[in-house]
Amino acid sequence: MDIPKLELDTFVRSIGVNFGSPHALFLGAGASMSSGVPSAISCIWQWKRSIFCTNNPGSEEQVSELSLRAVQDRIDRWLQANGYYPDKEKDDYSYFIEKCLPIAEDRRRFFEPWIRKARPHVGYRLLCLLAEVGLFRSIWTTNFYGLVARAAAEFDITPVEVGIDSKERIFRQPEQNELMCVSLHGDYRYDPLKNTSKELKAQEIKLKNALISALETHSLVVIGYSGRDPSIMDAIRTAVLQENAVRKIFWCGFTDEPSSDVSRLLIDATEKKRQAYYVPGAAFDDVMTRIAHHCLEGIHFASAKRIIGDYAEKERLPLNVFSFAQGEPTTLIKSNAWPVACPTEMFEFQLREWPKSQVWKWMSQKTAGHQVVAVPFKKVLSLGTLDGIRNVFDDLIDGDIKRVPISDQDVRYEDGAVVSLLRQALVRAIANKRNLCSDGNRVIWEKVKYMTQRAGGNSYDVHHAARLALRRIGGQMFVTIDPTVYFPAENSENEGAIRNIRMQILGYQHNDKFNAALNDWRKLILTPNKPTEFDFPAQSASFRFVIKSAPAFASIRQPRRRSVKLPNGFGRLVHHHGFELPEQCLRFTSKARSNANDTLPLRGLAIHGPFDQSFVSQSGDDRIRVAVICPRAEAPLLERFLAEGLQTHIPLRGAKEEYLVPYTGFEKIYRVPVEFPDRGDPLWYTLPEIEPQLDQRAGALEMSRSIIEGVSSLAAVGRAIILIFCTGSMAPVAWI
Repeated sequence: MDIPKLELDTFVRSIGVNFGSPHALFLGAGASMSSGVPSAISCIWQWKRSIFCTNNPGSEEQVSELSLRAVQDRIDRWLQANGYYPDKEKDDYSYFIEKCLPIAEDRRRFFEPWIRKARPHVGYRLLCLLAEVGLFRSIWTTNFYGLVARAAAEFDITPVEVGIDSKERIFRQPEQNELMCVSLHGDYRYDPLKNTSKELKAQEIKLKNALISALETHSLVVIGYSGRDPSIMDAIRTAVLQENAVRKIFWCGFTDEPSSDVSRLLIDATEKKRQAYYVPGAAFDDVMTRIAHHCLEGIHFASAKRIIGDYAEKERLPLNVFSFAQGEPTTLIKSNAWPVACPTEMFEFQLREWPKSQVWKWMSQKTAGHQVVAVPFKKVLSLGTLDGIRNVFDDLIDGDIKRVPISDQDVRYEDGAVVSLLRQALVRAIANKRNLCSDGNRVIWEKVKYMTQRAGGNSYDVHHAARLALRRIGGQMFVTIDPTVYFPAENSENEGAIRNIRMQILGYQHNDKFNAALNDWRKLILTPNKPTEFDFPAQSASFRFVIKSAPAFASIRQPRRRSVKLPNGFGRLVHHHGFELPEQCLRFTSKARSNANDTLPLRGLAIHGPFDQSFVSQSGDDRIRVAVICPRAEAPLLERFLAEGLQTHIPLRGAKEEYLVPYTGFEKIYRVPVEFPDRGDPLWYTLPEIEPQLDQRAGALEMSRSIIEGVSSLAAVGRAIILIFCTGSMAPVAWI
């Protein structure tokens, strides 16, 4: 039978229409997390860690982050191996607190700092406001922090606190504006705490019977409680399933599904024709906020808004503009960006009919060979002469061609339409004025080659080139120049060979070589000591770009360095300011199990090993065994790649770059053995080719079925790690 569920909004409306009926509220540890109290799960992991660390001195830092699965697994493995684990029918919470802190007073001391720091959050304050208007008549809780009583101090209600040693109060009839607050595990301030299995089983029967009695006449709302206490669950079960029970039970949980104990309770209640529901996605503060908004009126609604507003203001993150303390620079950085003044206007017009697809490509082809650039953006944006634009677009123009301003917003984004329009015009203007070649978009290059390179039995001419971009930085436009190389013969068939040549030329280009190449382009493009003007179209003065002769500099402050004095007049070239932060050290663990630091990840791994290497035992059980799913055509490539991952690789220029570290193979780097299958191995699943006659959807479905079949086949032999190699050839059918 399915678990009966209610959506959160439906639950709130149900509370609203039954506002006059009495409700009892049961709160678990989850209701207090926002008030600064740890959840039950968090406490369990703290106790587990404490047991582990006191038995394994020196491991404290390695298991400091309890949210990591690897840390949890390591602790659990040790606990199980050393007999620190409860039977399935026992509760983790009571078991581990008793194992960790068997002395009752120590358990009290464990919670003391949390209780001292805890402050009732918005949910507790709204709860008291709802109790003030009579929605909640009693609060039952496994918590022992007294948060309800603390929150009640600012409202017109008097909390009647009932604990293990004051259980007789449970039978007094509450007066108007009194709220019964029952701590089933005792009150931290007054009572012995009930945390362990023995203590919980011996819990006073009077409180249990009082809860059963209350639920005869009150609907029950449970929030933040997983149902871990057998004695309390027995009481709730007895109350819900008793013959004269007519009220509802709403079990609010943060997860989509309740725990197994709660599921059984709700299903049993439903089979007994009781109204029992699970409300998923219901956190305590959110539930109280929604109920307050929906149910309160008048001054109480105003009070709720004030309470919610107070916390919203406290929790709002301050939004401060990034800034840092200014000071005298210790060094200067020269950029590859030159200040540029761009045209402040452009032409705009509409087309009678737009292309059905690939509008950008169509427009680029339309303007090729003309002194006109154009881009689509709602309308057509263009630079050129009026006659030139009319000549290109002819009778496609609908209406007038208007001259419109270019705003700061238009050039805000580097990949925006207007920036693209300006960049294309600037590239063409520079190429025309300096007798260079260009692609009309981003790249310019010299007409004469400077070298020839061979690859794969072919020769390729190489030209000096530069890639240009327009960027708005700090409210000002800059043109950036990135030296590169150009291959006239480049096409889709030889792109791999050319990519390798380009990497050989540029891959190890240090600052000195880059700066030399940048200065060469600076001399070629710009006029020394004065701004350079570029008109588009050439010699028309229609649209003008003006690039300053000196690049932008940045002043940098470095720790523990002496400041430098800038030459007179040099300050106007400093457009940016910054500071240097030292490289952050990463943590590793050495062979001696001591901590080691390094600023380079691969070097630290190679010398010391991963920080969490102690989590992995050196037994064969921890060997990583990988299975593979791969198309037939790419199988040799993937097999070679995986094999190379196990081999040693020495950087070609490792002696010159301290950051290029030898790679000694996966097992030596990560300190864990790994196994990859070969082709033909049962753990290598070859994907069948997709039939070419299948359409895109049918091909995608066929491919997905093949992958699922491969996963099922490999999972059947116990492989938890399966590498699925997706290639470019699968792209046409990979859309589903």
